Amino acid sequence: MKDLLCNPRYDTPVGGKSIAEWMESLALLWTDPKWEAQEGGPHPFLADYGGNPSNFLECIPTYTHTVAALQAQNARMLRVVAGLHDASGNATAAAERRRQADAIAAAVESRLYVKGKGYFGTLYPGNATAPAKVVPVRTCLDFMYVTDAIAEDLAASTKAEMSAFFARELQRPHWMVALSAKDPIASNPNTRRDDHGWTGAYNAWPALSFEALAKLGAGSAAGLGDAMSFLVSTAPVTRNGPYGQADWVVTDRPEGTFKDVVPSGTRYTANNGAAFSEAILRTVFGYAPRVGSEVGLWSPHASRGLAATLSGLRLPNGTLASVCSKASGVSFCGGP
Repeated sequence: MKDLLCNPRYDTPVGGKSIAEWMESLALLWTDPKWEAQEGGPHPFLADYGGNPSNFLECIPTYTHTVAALQAQNARMLRVVAGLHDASGNATAAAERRRQADAIAAAVESRLYVKGKGYFGTLYPGNATAPAKVVPVRTCLDFMYVTDAIAEDLAASTKAEMSAFFARELQRPHWMVALSAKDPIASNPNTRRDDHGWTGAYNAWPALSFEALAKLGAGSAAGLGDAMSFLVSTAPVTRNGPYGQADWVVTDRPEGTFKDVVPSGTRYTANNGAAFSEAILRTVFGYAPRVGSEVGLWSPHASRGLAATLSGLRLPNGTLASVCSKASGVSFCGGP
């Protein structure tokens, strides 16, 4: 199995820095004074990335400033870098990066989460006439990317509320929408678009939402059940042809969605089908390599709570194998 291990050299120099140093630079961009996230500031650890309505979702002008998704991913990057410091023996630097990550994760839930609702808001800065305020945005982006980054930091009640929000306001038969129709900005005509708005979703986001549901339900009675039910429900969409940029949710077709080229000019064939492959590899089969350490490609994992087989996997040595997920865990189980 040694030939199946991947051990990237993060000390490799690139452009005057090692890969690890470049990664740390990226993980610390939020500390730039222009983002106003300094520990001694009015909103410590929360980076304000500006109010330009085209910064993130050009059709959702309220999704600006301190969006929760980016804050949570800052925490995730810091923890990845902490692992690199551990690998190099720098325990002091690793501890500092984890301290920062923990503080960011706590601020996301305490400052940006809308209690009892299952979604997050963005912190708008105050001025001479008005105090700072949190503006809720009922988008799938925070649902997916906050969960991806800091699911283990969230309270059990928050996780349950987030799952309920997805089922209540984002999930549709065989698909989902990117923005809840109950969000105040949904009355804006620009939000009626199939990728970012309340009438459909960018094709990668159902796959990432499946992963989020799985993480939010980990350890609960539902386990992977709700997540798998949603994933399986999207299968009829494949009858429309290859995954494209987005699918528009409709009610007059049995598959429930179709690729639309009129309202927002979506591309019929784009690169989003790979998101489903990645989500299944990670969530159903537990493929989760860690930066800074040697990780087997499907080392034995605990049971995922379902039975599944991945066939025809090409290994680095050119041979084919199958990976089985069953009650005893995930492991190689012979040839294709």
